[in-house]
Amino acid sequence: MNKKFLMFGIPILAIGLVFGAVLIYYGQVNQTVNVQQAVTLEGNPSVTYSNVYSPDVIVDGTHSLKNHDPTNSRGVSLATTYSPDGNGITTTYYSDSVNSIVSTSNRLVELQNSSWDWIVTGASSPSGTVYLNIAGVTAQGLLTAYKSTGNVSYLTASEKTGDYLLTQYGNQSLDPSLTALTGSKHINAYNVKFLYDLGSVSGNTLYTNEANLLMEKVITTYPTASDLVSADTTARAGVGVGIVAWDLFNYIENAKSYGNPTWANDLATSIQGISVPNTDQTYIVGLAGLVMSGSSSAVQELMNNQSSDGSWTDANGNVQDTAYSVMALKFAGEYKSALKGQLWLTSKNSNGVFLESDNNEYSEVDSEAIQSIPMKLVTSVNLSPNSELSLYIENNFNTSGNGTYTITTTANPQ
Repeated sequence: MNKKFLMFGIPILAIGLVFGAVLIYYGQVNQTVNVQQAVTLEGNPSVTYSNVYSPDVIVDGTHSLKNHDPTNSRGVSLATTYSPDGNGITTTYYSDSVNSIVSTSNRLVELQNSSWDWIVTGASSPSGTVYLNIAGVTAQGLLTAYKSTGNVSYLTASEKTGDYLLTQYGNQSLDPSLTALTGSKHINAYNVKFLYDLGSVSGNTLYTNEANLLMEKVITTYPTASDLVSADTTARAGVGVGIVAWDLFNYIENAKSYGNPTWANDLATSIQGISVPNTDQTYIVGLAGLVMSGSSSAVQELMNNQSSDGSWTDANGNVQDTAYSVMALKFAGEYKSALKGQLWLTSKNSNGVFLESDNNEYSEVDSEAIQSIPMKLVTSVNLSPNSELSLYIENNFNTSGNGTYTITTTANPQ
């Protein structure tokens, strides 16, 4: 692949509609009722936070709001209560910045052929040049946008790229010239992940079957996962050490989807063994890859390298580094740092364009910014039909002393 080179738990389970009346459930429901769920607020179960002993303690986390109505939008307002009294506690809500997602997604559709050209600075239509190795990672942003907005045009565009990958790889019978790692036509982890995700979202088993064939090819070629790491290290010689972790971490989840968790776990261990020096030109994305492979030590190192404005940067620019850092820290549960990075990304979106530090626009980087989902402050949200939004809730304790607080956030129909 090319490289530019809260929280406390939320006990509410559902907003239900029963004979025109609104029914809100808290905790566990012990009676049977006939409810059509309109909107669900999902995430961790209710948690009691105890022993607040210093001011400015921040606890944060993520949930998701889902509109299950296939035809109607749903307005939801947010409210939080505290027990005991919440004097000194402030709660802030953040959700997906749909405007950023939509404007950039529309631009990717505008520039799509079957895949994309890589540098698209100033373009207003497809160039006619497409790259196989960025197809999946770029279309992944459109798939993310579809799940966030319910806009079917983004799913259609995703399927267009999925069909392109089927054609390129052999469509249920792999092209014999296809290799597992190097060569003019080779497999990469991002294309495989996209095919698995597209198969799941669309229900089209052709994409899933193709992903399975590709994983079979990879695992057959490298039955010992550490051999794949060694081979990619050789292939990437001169580019950087970190890029190997970035290249391969998606194969962990891919192997699980394929049904080989042992190989997946072995690969995770092998990737975690990669040492990325801070002088490496792919240092930041390398740390992100290590975090996504399950390295706990890389989490703090990645957070230590966050700039005061919320971004990350190495020799290759800011937007891509920040996007992958955000995704990695969300994966690790470090929402506070991730949120700060997301807000920085939101500020860098100009009419759907994310310019890198060299003032070029890259289709792949636009998509990666979408995948990290820039955030905005909200007190209420409007959910499109059949859509899902991430919801971050930050509780800031401007109080001192010991205590136990139960904090309940509810989503109410507008």
